[in-house]
Amino acid sequence: MTGDVRAIRPQLARATPAVPLSMSEYVTALLRDQILHGQRPLGSRLDQRKLAEEFGVSVVPLREGLRRLEAEGLVEVHARRGAFVSMPGAEELRELSTIRQLLDPLATEKGAERMSDAALTHLARLIEDMRRETERGDFDALSRVDREFHLSIYEQADMPILLQLITNLRDRYAIVSRLCMDIPDYSSRSLREHEQIYEACRKRSPQLAADLMRQHLSFALDTLLALLPALLPRLTTRE
Repeated sequence: MTGDVRAIRPQLARATPAVPLSMSEYVTALLRDQILHGQRPLGSRLDQRKLAEEFGVSVVPLREGLRRLEAEGLVEVHARRGAFVSMPGAEELRELSTIRQLLDPLATEKGAERMSDAALTHLARLIEDMRRETERGDFDALSRVDREFHLSIYEQADMPILLQLITNLRDRYAIVSRLCMDIPDYSSRSLREHEQIYEACRKRSPQLAADLMRQHLSFALDTLLALLPALLPRLTTRE
């Protein structure tokens, strides 16, 4: 394998099997991570033979990985044209956000109710990481920390089906929403909102945490939809 599974394992949802990864799981995790963090542009073609060579695997697990990512909504596979990174439109983003504004606050409320002291300590460290990456302007690192922050809260709810649903919806939304992070003032406002959510969790105020999460998601969607026409043409590729 030419990639490093250690670099992708922290990005996997807790529902994913631990070690060892099968070849298809390895390919799925690595390609998912590349798509989520912009290494595979929206709409770009995924050449199966080139990918298999790059990842150091045969075409069979590569195809299995593409099928898994198609089921997750991150990849589109066309019989004659091949596989492409998905490119959600405005209506799909609205639908994803509408569903998330129902599910994410629920997971936040339940997570805040059951949150351990160790989990709070972890969230505090993630907030510090967010501050650092926001100041640095390292938006790739910031998107990774953002994902971990949200999922760390949701995991505390101890509702694995809900976590799986949210993770899938979040990833489908995030392949576009990450484009907002380099917009002036967006990241700083997002940081403040994450700090408020953390404080609500720390103060054991689950309903407040849920309300803040809902507001956070609404702000993110409004920002994304306003900028979508300008963002997509310069950050997508179609071969």
